[in-house]
Amino acid sequence: MFFSGGVVAKTGKTFIGANKGIKSLDDVHPDLKARMSGETLEKWSQYNCAEFDAFNKALKDGAKWEDLGDVHTKQWDKSLKK
Repeated sequence: MFFSGGVVAKTGKTFIGANKGIKSLDDVHPDLKARMSGETLEKWSQYNCAEFDAFNKALKDGAKWEDLGDVHTKQWDKSLKK
């Protein structure tokens, strides 16, 4: 599983997204949807990515697109679970 975290520059508020976090295109904020080309190098939709889920959560919380910074993604390795 992949997780992404991002920060809204003006507020410092953080948002965590997970792959498969967006269940339907109906759940995607209009500002995010308008910026997606639909093209991907992967076999899955862009909306499946943790980065998009983190941005989607921030936008739905009232953040402005221009205030979103970089997101950082990590893979959770279940084999490390204790």
